[in-house]
Amino acid sequence: MFIFTEIVDFHSGARVSDDDYSIIAESYIYSRIGDPEFRISDEVLLPILNFSRSLVEAGHGNFYDYSPSALNDLVMRLGAFKIEENVKSIQDLIKSALLLKRGSLHIVGPDLITFILALCDPTTKFTSHQLRSIEFVFECWGLSRLLNLLTVVRLPSADNEFRAFAQARLSRILDGTFPRSHENMVRSMLLNDVDARHVKPRSETYDRKLIAIYYHIHCAITKRNSRLLTDSIIDLFELDEYLIGFLNWDKIYSILDEHPNVNVRSTFLTMLMGLEEVRALYPDVGIAMGKGAFIADLTGLINRKAAPIGSLLTKFKSLPASAAETLTAALLERPIIERLASSVPNPRRWPSELPPVELDTR
Repeated sequence: MFIFTEIVDFHSGARVSDDDYSIIAESYIYSRIGDPEFRISDEVLLPILNFSRSLVEAGHGNFYDYSPSALNDLVMRLGAFKIEENVKSIQDLIKSALLLKRGSLHIVGPDLITFILALCDPTTKFTSHQLRSIEFVFECWGLSRLLNLLTVVRLPSADNEFRAFAQARLSRILDGTFPRSHENMVRSMLLNDVDARHVKPRSETYDRKLIAIYYHIHCAITKRNSRLLTDSIIDLFELDEYLIGFLNWDKIYSILDEHPNVNVRSTFLTMLMGLEEVRALYPDVGIAMGKGAFIADLTGLINRKAAPIGSLLTKFKSLPASAAETLTAALLERPIIERLASSVPNPRRWPSELPPVELDTR
């Protein structure tokens, strides 16, 4: 393969098959991402360009065609390798990369696949040198738009290193792919202002919806507007559940904590803050908003004059479909439903003692 020939000294007489080398190299790069001493020389990067172009052409892809959403650009380039053809979310993109890895790692090499998976992982941190290498590899494969999209995806919780990379790439992100209003939103998020006008995330491409919703979240955090923040996060969940992991939940919690009113939409956010993917990155939020906080919010929503669970499910219907389904599943988890049942008074005419029942033990 291409960019990690330094891990095997072929002059020593070692003989490694292409398949074995791909596995070694792929494991090596993923283990080294985040290591500030990890370097990839330009000499080993340059051969990727000619190879990638020839491989795309051999696979009947078009190096210059564009799909409506950058999510589909990987399929446009390498669809001949039988990867996911209907990419509608970051999770679909991850599936495509894994399918490509499973069936074509020995041909495509470990670099592009590993970089895609790393960018789709909210826990991964990059050095500036690694980000430049990633940029080069994506451009070699004709996937600059996909890199632009994944750069935007990571913006809400980006560290200083990644934000500097995004700012340096701003002119490429704003290359006329998006309407002027959306370009202004991206610029505002990178420059930490709120000058761009709001655009409702109507039925457009994934990319445009994502930018509009992210900008609304950015404005809500900047202006400490809890209602806009809550509504925008629910919109984001409806667009792509996986994106929840890329939000800065420390900032979100600090704003929601200032407005402790309980309703079905705020209860949904309480549930999100107790998810494992949020707790892993933001332990303080996980401690503050765990199962106890979720149960407390659910208890506050119960209509004491009606059937407890039925009243909750009725209120859940006011949420968008994905949010309502996820909140219902969380409610019906055994620890939640048991704690909730024990905290609700028995309905009227409920017998204080159940009549004895004789069990047939034969």
